[in-house]
Amino acid sequence: MPTLSPHREGSWALVTGASSGIGRAHARILAQRGFDIIAVGRDHDRLAETVAELKQAHGVDATALRIDLAEPDAAEQLIASIEGVEVGVFIATAGKGSPGLFTAVALADYLECVNVKVRNNLVLLHHFAGAMRVRRAGAILVVSSTGGLQGVPALSNNSATEAYLLAMSEALHHELAPFGVRVTGLLPGPTRTPGMLAMVAEEDVPRGTMTPDEVAKEGIAALEAGRRTHIAGRANRTLLRALPRTARIGLFRRMVAGSFARDASMPAA
Repeated sequence: MPTLSPHREGSWALVTGASSGIGRAHARILAQRGFDIIAVGRDHDRLAETVAELKQAHGVDATALRIDLAEPDAAEQLIASIEGVEVGVFIATAGKGSPGLFTAVALADYLECVNVKVRNNLVLLHHFAGAMRVRRAGAILVVSSTGGLQGVPALSNNSATEAYLLAMSEALHHELAPFGVRVTGLLPGPTRTPGMLAMVAEEDVPRGTMTPDEVAKEGIAALEAGRRTHIAGRANRTLLRALPRTARIGLFRRMVAGSFARDASMPAA
């Protein structure tokens, strides 16, 4: 299938979670393709750095939207902020971690995660998918996680929200294909992002952890290839496809227990 092009999909690409990590890496790749970038995030300074980098390195137009997607009405704010802008590529990357035993984590933290991953993605997907369907052009990459393939003890809410995104991307892939719109669900495994490093000590980062650039490169390639879903990293694909669901739950439990060993709420496996 053809590579993403601003001449076909539309000149603007919108990336949530673009201030750092996987989102920022996707914004770089799209800017290299010639897309103008709308970078969405809640860290003003990092967003400004991202936009300045994209403009200088790739000569594209880039704008920063400081919006906290953990807020209930953030998606509506975002849509209102870009009224009249035709978005050709939507990369849904923003996330929020809430590790710990289910009853030990504050409900407010879980609800913020649901706002980021479920509620506001639903609103944004409905908006952008609808516009792309009418134009019969566009591309959407929904960043879920390998955690969405099964329940993950001590990451219960996160794995549940990632499963929602996985199911949504699979369904939209088939619904929008007849209208010329590509939709792919990307499932990264452990990735060395600021969010991960804020939760996990450096010495506890799992071996084989990917970089954001590696994940983003595979994500864009999968979207351009028209794949329904893609697990980032050959080792992750081999392992997860070989293990039945029950075994994956046990594997993730051991990984999480090791990574969050300093968290008293998570007992050793």
